[in-house]
Amino acid sequence: MDLLTILSPAVQVAARLRSELLAGAWSGQMPGALWLEAELGVNRKAVEAGLRLLEDEGLLVGQGPGRRRRIVLPKDHARWRLYYTNQVINLWITSSTARTRWRRLGTLSSMRRAT
Repeated sequence: MDLLTILSPAVQVAARLRSELLAGAWSGQMPGALWLEAELGVNRKAVEAGLRLLEDEGLLVGQGPGRRRRIVLPKDHARWRLYYTNQVINLWITSSTARTRWRRLGTLSSMRRAT
């Protein structure tokens, strides 16, 4: 059985918000961090980090402290969503394959002992 890939709360928040953005759940401006915190059931730091990841991807544009982020969807956002879905699948396959190889070589167990 392959090991699970554990994603940080910020990456999970970004993935959830990205899928909702690309599905058209919001337009214009993102809801505030406090609302998202309550809606997603995670702490504010995870929400802020997830929003920053989406800013880095170009889906959101910050408007300054205390102001909501503006949503900027690419014109071909259906293709963009497919691209990110493929990236997540490739990451999962790659990390799963790498861990299997490490386990076979005994590298993973020696790395655990070293730390």
